[in-house]
Amino acid sequence: MFYEELSSKFKTQSSQDKHESPDKKDQPLFEERDTKCPDFKFVPGNHLWKQQGYYLVCYSCDLSHAVWIGADKLMVGVNKKGKPILKLRSEIGMV
Repeated sequence: MFYEELSSKFKTQSSQDKHESPDKKDQPLFEERDTKCPDFKFVPGNHLWKQQGYYLVCYSCDLSHAVWIGADKLMVGVNKKGKPILKLRSEIGMV
């Protein structure tokens, strides 16, 4: 008897869910965002570069970005303007 009552309650709930779901599926999912005020600030200028594998990755900007430098180059430091100094592995003797 308990099982029959439980199953009848479940059937009525699932039938109500079936009536609600087509309306929700027909509506597209979207998010309203104010594109004039982004979540990050991009300030052009100095970047704090660090080499990770074949990439130079910037750690100072809110928006993460990287530059591919390839397998034959190494970052050996930065100049006075903050730009990375890249040298070939053959110049350093790492070949």
